Order: sequence, then structure tokens, then C-alpha cells
Amino acid sequence: YFKQRHLSATEDVAEDAVAHWFNSQLVDHFDKTNTDVWAQKFYVNDTYYAPGGPVLFFLGGEGPESPRTLSGAFYINTFAKELGALMVAIEHRYYGESMPVDELTNEKMVYLSSAQALADFATFRAWFPTAYSMYSTTEDAAWIAIGGSYSGSLAAWLRLRYPHLIAGALGSSAPVEATVDYHQYYDVVQVIL
Repeated sequence: YFKQRHLSATEDVAEDAVAHWFNSQLVDHFDKTNTDVWAQKFYVNDTYYAPGGPVLFFLGGEGPESPRTLSGAFYINTFAKELGALMVAIEHRYYGESMPVDELTNEKMVYLSSAQALADFATFRAWFPTAYSMYSTTEDAAWIAIGGSYSGSLAAWLRLRYPHLIAGALGSSAPVEATVDYHQYYDVVQVIL
């Protein structure tokens, strides 16, 4: 994690920032007979953290997480500075180094779902205050889920599904209603010849 390293609005975080691991994430949250666990990567930035401040919980989406997610160039940093917040970014299962299975076979892809990812985030949120006691107020702090696009949808759904753990959500460009044939998407990206 980053200990009291103050960043300007455009400064990047060092690429060698330490990744942390939640080593007891369940492979399948919905089959109580499956007790297999895996390690999920996350980052913590306490640059602006003040005891009693909220936790800005950035949910990973369809790509790997890096220290840059919590850097000075990203909007979560602006909120953290204004709120005295702790920033935590977690990688989505099956992306980056957060692999719940040893190989990507059709049979093992069954654990790649938004429901499993939401349960991952909720389990992590419940675990974090006990594992990181140096942030003694994070258990009672307001945890705000944040994401963009798919992870923005996850942020909204996490708040709806686990309101006892998540106080609010910010879903930037979050497509919360699935549409099979959404041709209007191309209206904003097509080139007129």
C-alpha cells in the first residue's frame, strides 16, 4: 500500500507499488460443499485517509488491476482527497492475476459470473477491516462501491444486493439493463462517410 505519499492531480503512482492478496476467497460462493479457495489481488492507497473517512472501493472489471487505478490521475483520487477516504481497488475474478481456477476450460468457466464477482466483493469487504486493523475505523466506515462500464453495473448491484456492507455506489457509464441487440451503441461511434 502507499503510506502517506501525496500525489498531484497528474502524478502517476510508482509501478512497483505492492499488490496485496486476499488468500481465502471462495471459488464458488453458492455451493456450500465446495470449499476451494483462491487468492484475489487488491491495492490500498491511504494517501488521503483520515480516521473516520469513508472507503472508496473500486471494483475491477474485465481487465487487470494495477497501482494506476488508485493514482493521482484517476478520479477516485479527487474524491479521496476531498473526503479523507481510504482507497481500495480489487481485481475481478478471471482477470489479471486473480484466477480462481488452474486452467481455463469450459467446465471451469462456470465460476465466471457477475453473481460470483459480487459475492467476492462482499466477502472481501467483510474481511478487510479485520485483516487491516491499522485502519481501525473501516469496519464502521461508509464503503462506497465505484466502477465504470461493467464494473459500474457491479457497483450498483453490489449496493442493491449487500446494503448492510455498502453504503453507496457510483456507477459511471453503467449499463444496468441488459439488451441483446443494442444497435444504438454504434450510433455514437460510427463514422459518417
